[in-house]
Amino acid sequence: MSSPLQPAGLGLMKQRKKNKDAMFQKATYYNSFLIEAIFELLAEKCILTGEEVVERVRKLKDEGGPNQAWVN
Repeated sequence: MSSPLQPAGLGLMKQRKKNKDAMFQKATYYNSFLIEAIFELLAEKCILTGEEVVERVRKLKDEGGPNQAWVN
């Protein structure tokens, strides 16, 4: 129930924002595990070392971010 100071839809808007934030947090958490698993597998198979991954991250940061061309 809304109060005279709070519009009826404001509570619903706040709940939707909380739901979106929770979904974003879950997706971020999952992606972190996914990335970690991929790095560990690459290292276990002697494809890349941790240092090579760190170097690539630095390079991407210096270049302004990842190349998104492969997404399109």
